Amino acid sequence: MKRNLAFIVLCALFFPLRSFCQGETFTAKLVLNENPATKYYLEHPFEILYGPDDSLWVNTRRGIVYKIDPASGNRRTILDISNFVKFTTSVSGGVVTGISQDGMMGMALHPDYPTVDSFFVAYAVTGTYKVRIARYRITNSKITTRTNETIILDGIPVNTYHSSGRLIVGPDRKLYYSCGTQGANQFAYSCNKNRAQNLPNYS
Repeated sequence: MKRNLAFIVLCALFFPLRSFCQGETFTAKLVLNENPATKYYLEHPFEILYGPDDSLWVNTRRGIVYKIDPASGNRRTILDISNFVKFTTSVSGGVVTGISQDGMMGMALHPDYPTVDSFFVAYAVTGTYKVRIARYRITNSKITTRTNETIILDGIPVNTYHSSGRLIVGPDRKLYYSCGTQGANQFAYSCNKNRAQNLPNYS
């Protein structure tokens, strides 16, 4: 058994691995996100989705959602609500030296997209500093604005630590959001109750 396992490990090390899906060959590629001068630069990306229309949906913690053509790299802004998103950063000498774990977080496409041309995002709201889950629609392929926001759920706790922020559509076609530990049991929040395993029932 040990010899077989060693042989498998050696094969994995010395032979290139390729995956095949629907006749398409995938190979490893290096993606750099270091130079703000390039068109491919994304500032603090959080979520990436592969849409049924063969496009990539990428959002950033600062509150912008992009739709990207994976073949050309061309992108367009689907949503920009950066003025309404609370994203905590540390700045020294005019330079961002650190980022926190709030801002715009999870994103999910409607299960019937693109027939139903809408998507969902979770973000920390400026002022209230609570997470909001909202739906946005793209009407006639136009870039959406905050004016057509439909609030699904509001007032969810958020923190600069361990906010998690993942948002998915379950097999029951309901939205599921994880709010994390909120930093409970560590550093300045060491006495806070860890509510990460609470299961609120929202209908």
